[in-house]
Order: sequence, then structure tokens, then C-alpha cells
Amino acid sequence: MTDWKGKSILIIATLDTKGAEVLYLKRLIEESGHRCLVMDTGTLNPPSFEPDIDRDEVARAMGTTVQEILKARDKGMAIHLMCEGSARVVSKLYETGRIEGVVGLGGAQGTDIGTRAMRALPFGFPKLMVSTVASGLNTFGTFVGTKDLTLMHSVVDILGLNAFLRSILANAAGSIVGMVEKARSVERSEKKQIGMTIYGTTTLGAMEAKAYLEAKGYEIVAFHPNGTGGRAMEEMIEAGLFHGVLDFTTHELMDELVGGGHRAGPNRLEAAGKMGIPQVVAPGSVDFI
Repeated sequence: MTDWKGKSILIIATLDTKGAEVLYLKRLIEESGHRCLVMDTGTLNPPSFEPDIDRDEVARAMGTTVQEILKARDKGMAIHLMCEGSARVVSKLYETGRIEGVVGLGGAQGTDIGTRAMRALPFGFPKLMVSTVASGLNTFGTFVGTKDLTLMHSVVDILGLNAFLRSILANAAGSIVGMVEKARSVERSEKKQIGMTIYGTTTLGAMEAKAYLEAKGYEIVAFHPNGTGGRAMEEMIEAGLFHGVLDFTTHELMDELVGGGHRAGPNRLEAAGKMGIPQVVAPGSVDFI
């Protein structure tokens, strides 16, 4: 048995279609001195090799079995169950200290499952998804959400090893290895932190406010209110990470009202009030849709 000294990296993929590619990626990571756990999220054909975490364990995390999922003949429900089951399994692996990084391989469905699992992990934890759909022609905000995961576009399909895919997988191995070796969790600042929203049209005023507050000893964490930015700030406020909020740019509210592209959800502006922290709100860029 190999006496591993490196980090433990989880690989998430459907082993009925991507077994050879996973083994290649696994070998590259292990050649860098790290160890791999493989989780199978496939549901159709048998896996091409025995994983460390099989598809039945993923299904059991949702109180069902792969056989029951297949009997239902509901593809959407199957993907949902494997997504949520993967998230639960990965959360447990993290909480028990069994993994220190995660990398996924997948097409549209595999990306759904892999990124759902990654979104269950905390800020700063290394997460990389190699995906056939992570291109500028596809909307992939649903894959990332408000998390700091990295998407790598495979360009070619993940279907059989070839010169192009071997290059992509080598870069993916190097990327996740670099992430786990240099990973840095979020450290509590010694200064009181203030969340602030800033847009191109509010930059001058926001920068003046930032300089003033920093001179008073505060640390500013700025968010781009593009729908995701506002949601992320609200989540961090509810997590108790901020001592105050300067919501300088609230244009997400207008997008929410009229169906614009930067909607942050109906609960925008509520977190600070719930947490009882100071909140200053300005109508920055509300005329921008």
C-alpha cells in the first residue's frame, strides 16, 4: 500500500462514460504526489472500474437506490437526486477531513452534478470543474452560483482520450494540484469589515466612500451587483461576516422588478436588517437595466 504524503483530491464523474478519462486524470494527480478518491455519479451502464464511492452511496444519501431511480424513468428527477446526493456525500467527506480538493469531469448533466456538489463546499476550498458546456455561448451561472469554483472548458468532448483531451486533463491535474498545495482558507480580519456594492456608474462615489472608511480603520469588501454579487453579499451578511453594509449600488432591485438580467432574488436588502447591523442604502444605478 502506498504511503501517501500529499493531499487527498476527490474526482467526480460518471464512470459509465468517462472511466478512461478519470483514470488518466487520477494518474497525473498521483504522479504529483497526491492521492485520489473517485466518486461515481453515473446511473445507466456499469462503471468501467470500481470507485471509492459508488453510485449507490450517492443515491442512499437521498434515501433511495439507483435501481429505484431507474425504475421511475424520470431523467430530470434522476439528475436532481444524484445532484443532491452528491452534495450530501461531499459535505460529509469535507466535514470528516477526507478531502482537500475536488475536480469534476462532465458534459451538461455531469457538470450539473459535479458543480452542485462543489457548491456545498466552503469559500476557499479548491474546486475545479472540467466541462464541455463551460463556454461563453452557454449560460453557466447556475453551475457557479455564489461560490468560488473554477470552470475549465474542455473544448472537445470528454469521450475517449486524444491529444487534445490529454492536454486539457494535464492542465486540469496541474490546476487542482496547484490549488490544493497553495490553498488558503478565509482568515478573519483584525479590522471590522463592511460590505459594499459598486458598479461602473457608481465607481467615483464608491471609491470616495471606500477611502473614507478605510481611513477610519474599516476593511471594505466590494461586490459587483450583477445578480450573483448581491446574492453573495446577502449570504455573507447572514453568515455574520460583516459589521455593516454600504449598499451603494442597488440596481439589482430594478432588474428584479422588470425582469432584467441582474436579478438577485426577492430577498435582496433583507439580510442586514435580520442581522441587526448598520446598513446605508443608496439608489445607485437604479436607472440601469
